[in-house]
Amino acid sequence: MSYSELNSPERTLSDELKELIDNRNILTEKTKHKVINDLQREKIEKEEKRLNMQMKTMNELVESERKYLCQLETLLRFFRTPLEDTIKNTAASKVFENIETIRNLNKVLLQRISTDLTPNKIAEAFIELAPFFKLYTNYTNDYKRTILAIQEVRRQNQRIDDNVARQESRPEVANRINSLLIVPVQRVPRYRLLLRELAEHTLAESNEKTLVEHALRRIEEVTEYINSQVNQQDNVQRLLQIQMSLADGKPSIILPGRTLIKEGVLMKVADNEDKGKPRHFVLMSDALMCCKMKSGSLHCSAFMPLRKCHAEMVLGRGLFSLTGPGCNLLLYSKDDRVVEEWVDAICQAKLEYEKRISTLQKKVSSRPSLHSCITPLNESFVGIEYASRKRKLDNQENCLPNVKRFLRMTDSSKGSTKQTCSENGNPLRAVMESNRQEGAQGGYYSLFKNFLTRIGNWL
Repeated sequence: MSYSELNSPERTLSDELKELIDNRNILTEKTKHKVINDLQREKIEKEEKRLNMQMKTMNELVESERKYLCQLETLLRFFRTPLEDTIKNTAASKVFENIETIRNLNKVLLQRISTDLTPNKIAEAFIELAPFFKLYTNYTNDYKRTILAIQEVRRQNQRIDDNVARQESRPEVANRINSLLIVPVQRVPRYRLLLRELAEHTLAESNEKTLVEHALRRIEEVTEYINSQVNQQDNVQRLLQIQMSLADGKPSIILPGRTLIKEGVLMKVADNEDKGKPRHFVLMSDALMCCKMKSGSLHCSAFMPLRKCHAEMVLGRGLFSLTGPGCNLLLYSKDDRVVEEWVDAICQAKLEYEKRISTLQKKVSSRPSLHSCITPLNESFVGIEYASRKRKLDNQENCLPNVKRFLRMTDSSKGSTKQTCSENGNPLRAVMESNRQEGAQGGYYSLFKNFLTRIGNWL
């Protein structure tokens, strides 16, 4: 292989490597030097590209934060005055207070990340301030109601509508109020995207990578928390709307801990009729409600506890049976997927409900019963508490003889406890003797006896 062939413009590094492989990887010094230089150049270019992308992401984070703060300042400066008094008595009354709180928080964040533009400092700032981003929850929950309240105010008051429109057309604003109000809702998810991009462009297996990933996890936790709170708020609002749409407000479906899982219209197979009847179904975390639709309202025709419901497919697809207390329905939909989704949702909700109930029963059954605490067969008399004298015992017939028998045993044991213990080796007598000796010093024995006496009289 000649020097001119290696340096010819038509030949590339790939061609040379192929020819070298064909020749059993016999490399000349010239070729070896060229390969090494090319590989090093590629590595350097890759590292420079990574650093450029990393710096670009950090600059985007800082610049977008500055722009975001300017948008918050615009809302407070140009729209608080014309709107604050008019929405004072509405659901959106605290919107500008929330914006001011968010602005103060983000001022601190901008100061922290712009002082020293490095992945470590940015990650540390987000890790430290991540818990405070939960302040966005209140604003996010009120966002939809705020938009509706402002639209209603502008519709009813022409002067306010003109004032808001005039502020929107100002050169320093150049935005509609709705476009500005949604910016805080989008900000925390934006942090997650930027931190994820920063982590991708940070050197692997380094302290910077560890810190950035930690900050990303913290922001993801905050995002999930805000989303869960918003979903819960929307769930409650929808349940309230369904409650208001029920005829005469019956039955009451608003209960602590009850959540809406699914709702929709299914067709009921009617007896002696060729046409199905539409029914509105509401699946909740502990019950299933079937309603007739009349004159824009819902009339409940069946309300079934979820643990007594059973749903299964019939004839393959498109039809399923729903059985419950006093209810046996055949339901279908034009879309087979809707039927499958309803069957899966009912079965899954039932499993989760039974799981919650079984967990609750285990927690209750793990508590020591009152009967086992005061019977003389139990050697531990510590921790007996009564929340109320009106509390009923589960088994009064068995408990009362045990209390009286225990009192008789304690009365007959005076002066002869040591002898009985030595003769019969009864561990119960040893316990009573120990209690009597301790009571001689602190008086607990007599107090405990009087307490059991009162319990016996009450029973």
